[in-house]
Amino acid sequence: MTSQREEIARFVVAQFGLDVGPAELSPDYDLLEAGVLDSIGAYTVAAWLVRRYDLDPRNQEVLPEQVSSIRASRRAGE
Repeated sequence: MTSQREEIARFVVAQFGLDVGPAELSPDYDLLEAGVLDSIGAYTVAAWLVRRYDLDPRNQEVLPEQVSSIRASRRAGE
């Protein structure tokens, strides 16, 4: 069974064309600071989390910082 962290890492690597494998992407690597994500990229990750984990975005504000890393995205998906 794939962990949530692995699933999110696979999505990020595939969606944004990173040169590392999902297993090599550190959970704390700041995707915003590194320039991997911009505001549209952060929205893309947030929208994927909402769809994938059946989240109700009306119950919480989604900020770019909440999807800035795999670890942050995982917390947002809980």
